[in-house]
Amino acid sequence: MLRNLLRRLTGRRPPAYEAPLQLRRIAAEQGVAAALALGRAEAARRPDPALQRDLGSLLIDAARQVYARIPRPEDELRAQALYRDAVASLQASLAARPDPAVHRACGIALRELGDLQGAHAAFEAAVRLRPLEPSFGADLAFSHQCLGDTARALETYEQTMAAHPQDANAHAGYALSLLGAGEFARGWDAYEWRLRLPESSSGAPAPFPLWQGQALAGKTLFVRSEQGIGDEIMFASCVPDLLAAGGKVILECSRRLGGLFARSFPGLRLIARDRAREPDWAALGAIDYQCAAGSLPRWLRRAASAFPGTPYLVADPARVAAWRSRLADGPDGLRVGIAWTGGLPGTLRAARSLTLDALEPLLGLPKARFVALELGDCGAAVAAMQRRSGARIDAWPGVAADPDEAAALASALDALVCVPTTMAHLAGALGRPVWVLVPGVGTWRYLWQGERMPWYGSMRLLRRAPGGDARAVVERARDALQSLTRSAAPRPD
Repeated sequence: MLRNLLRRLTGRRPPAYEAPLQLRRIAAEQGVAAALALGRAEAARRPDPALQRDLGSLLIDAARQVYARIPRPEDELRAQALYRDAVASLQASLAARPDPAVHRACGIALRELGDLQGAHAAFEAAVRLRPLEPSFGADLAFSHQCLGDTARALETYEQTMAAHPQDANAHAGYALSLLGAGEFARGWDAYEWRLRLPESSSGAPAPFPLWQGQALAGKTLFVRSEQGIGDEIMFASCVPDLLAAGGKVILECSRRLGGLFARSFPGLRLIARDRAREPDWAALGAIDYQCAAGSLPRWLRRAASAFPGTPYLVADPARVAAWRSRLADGPDGLRVGIAWTGGLPGTLRAARSLTLDALEPLLGLPKARFVALELGDCGAAVAAMQRRSGARIDAWPGVAADPDEAAALASALDALVCVPTTMAHLAGALGRPVWVLVPGVGTWRYLWQGERMPWYGSMRLLRRAPGGDARAVVERARDALQSLTRSAAPRPD
């Protein structure tokens, strides 16, 4: 019966299951759906530790594939269900046969579900079984950081690096703990290890000498794009420093940021990022130095005092005016942007995000009009909240995914309240008043403590206690907006 089902799903004759790699081969040859169908049925028929291990690993991969695109609400639910199934399968495998790699996989799935304590216990178990494995040590160190224990995180990273001095993963994690603690000089130096990671997104180094802080007057610097849109925006705060130094700058960036960056940095030469091929170096002319975007702060932001915190992005004035006109109807009151989902797979998405329901205390602000700035489709959640609370919430699909349009909308709003997400970086870079609801487990960009993010002077951080309810920080955001109402919100010229 099972084999007939699989034949109908794939049109191929399935081979018999042979632990441990058979599911992977079926997934590669016939698709993940076929492999999961076989794995689930086989696990129900004859529980086997190797089969359950492989099935759990494949379920994690399937959950990550769901997040490969901008997720819809139903995708979020599906991914969470896949992670839960992965945990169940992995724990069944562990009950029969302790395995450090399975403990680690279980920790990864639990972390994606937001169960940070459960994940920590899994990483501890992996290290107990295999204490000399560097990836396990780095996982445990990061888990300490997720639980807010920076001292233990640094100590564990240091132990791992002492035993494995060339392990890039441990060094890169150590850098983030240092940066989050405000140890910028040491942190940026260690941050260079990220470029040695297999998943580094900066591409191959350009064929020019590395820039290491040399004078730029009369020189041309090529800056290579890396990481996500939010990071590109954050690291672009260094561009005015480069231009002020008298150099010529060629900046590679995401195609979606081209218009916004061109307007914001007159005199800058932009090229669109293309991961499939190298730039045409001959067409770019003479280049003296090259630098990855994330390496710029190593030379320009080595102390907290080196962060100017001033706005550096400029929205399209015509689009700002159009959005103001669109938002003008209705009673007088604040126009507030809100975003409650943050992060991608592997970036603590569940811990960083809230539900729209959690923002209900904020949505009760009198006379306020709210604008959803979610990347995904949030129409159903917005409609349900409006029916229940009576709050006015506008949602324009696709706007948040277009940085130039989102910048214009953010500039037409009086303020923004969001979780750590790209919209927070965009609002801060524009100089808009923005309150970020930082979860108990933050990310290094927002530091581990304090109410300020050094990159953006207009941003305030409202931190939730580890494991605590979000209501307290949401109410603090509401109170801050009430004060802003009384004092009249600043508007751009």
